[in-house]
Amino acid sequence: MTAKHCIVMLIWATAAGAAGADCLPSINATSPTNRFTVNSNGTATDNVTGLVWKRCSQGYTLNDGGTADLADDRCLPTNAYDFYWKDALLAAQTVNATGGFANATDWRVPNLKELSSIAELRCSAPAINLTIFPDTPPATKYWTSSPLYTLADTDAYQIDFKSGGHFLADRAIVLAHLRLVRGGF
Repeated sequence: MTAKHCIVMLIWATAAGAAGADCLPSINATSPTNRFTVNSNGTATDNVTGLVWKRCSQGYTLNDGGTADLADDRCLPTNAYDFYWKDALLAAQTVNATGGFANATDWRVPNLKELSSIAELRCSAPAINLTIFPDTPPATKYWTSSPLYTLADTDAYQIDFKSGGHFLADRAIVLAHLRLVRGGF
């Protein structure tokens, strides 16, 4: 590899704002780091939507690495597991009923539009800004609170952060991660 190729690769990785993800710098960021205010309590405020997000998935705890550099932040598993849809909804209620998180007791499972708003569509594996949402696994599905209303009434939407796309999954038999939010559009 030539020095020119190394510089291009370094610029590409730096422009991604998501070390570990495959990102295309030629595509405008959909969820750039400067869109968020990172709070000292393990949350990030989206300055476009006003939503406040837990930076780590449910069951993970933020370790800020002891520095002001966001790149040092890590989400470490403390009680991590995947959820069925009903259990994801109950997990949000449990967080609120047991004292909340970051001095707030109005956490909830985001709807499809909200969770889609943090997908970084110029990146894949994962399609999320890893500076703001560290250690999001590269091929992980997350529940939304948005069910599909049909006669069967068995599906709900998920966001697949491998690609940033959404799809339907059976609420009773499919497991997925959970990222909590507060506020609203």
